[in-house]
Amino acid sequence: MTLDEILANPETRTHVIFDNLIDSVLRSRRSVSRDPDVDHIHREMILQEPALRNPMYRRLLDGSLSTADHHLFMSEYQNSSVKHFYVTTLRKALDAHQDDTWQQYIDHIIEEESSPRPHYASFGEFMGLCGATLLPPGAPARRYSQAFDDGYTAPLPYAAGYALGVEAEAGYQIALLKKAYHHAFPENVDKTEWFDVHLQGQEDEHAESSTSLLSSVIHSPDDLALAKKGFKQFFVDVGEFMDGVNLLIEQRNARATH
Repeated sequence: MTLDEILANPETRTHVIFDNLIDSVLRSRRSVSRDPDVDHIHREMILQEPALRNPMYRRLLDGSLSTADHHLFMSEYQNSSVKHFYVTTLRKALDAHQDDTWQQYIDHIIEEESSPRPHYASFGEFMGLCGATLLPPGAPARRYSQAFDDGYTAPLPYAAGYALGVEAEAGYQIALLKKAYHHAFPENVDKTEWFDVHLQGQEDEHAESSTSLLSSVIHSPDDLALAKKGFKQFFVDVGEFMDGVNLLIEQRNARATH
């Protein structure tokens, strides 16, 4: 199924939606690296990650979140994955390694994340359309922001593996969010460019650039092991972030009932 078909499909069983999104966005990816180890990381290792079906993603898809719950999720997501990543992490990444390929790669990501305007501005616009307010970052957003900084400033093979994890999962994550918000806020999804600017090839291009970067920085079995470790750590980090936001929502709702 194409993403448009998934969006239009009235299917509500989350395990089916997960399967369709994984098949459409991840399993169908073409090989873009001549290095079989990098190709394996990009196209095969990702399919083994439990974070692709984490409970927060499931709740986003199953319609169980209230409007206030969605607003809290959006705020934590904007504070970390969108705005902090652009404003802080990518700048720290530039300072972390002077390798020419790394510098060109990060410069390219910054340029893409700025077009047609900074992506956090686009997501902030979507939040406003949905009635969400940007709150001070909670513990999940603070931890996730630090995890981004740590991943992108780690030793180069690890950082390149981490960056590939970020970009390889991003297209799937944003497609999943579009599916969720297509149901929760159908009148607003198409009023901002945030979703389409990512889903019309940009994230695939970022992932392909990340595989080229990874191939250029792996020079030994130890480098490959570090790259795999970085890749897998991103999925630990995104899973912990999503679990943390899920818990934050539950705690907020429990307080509201007392």
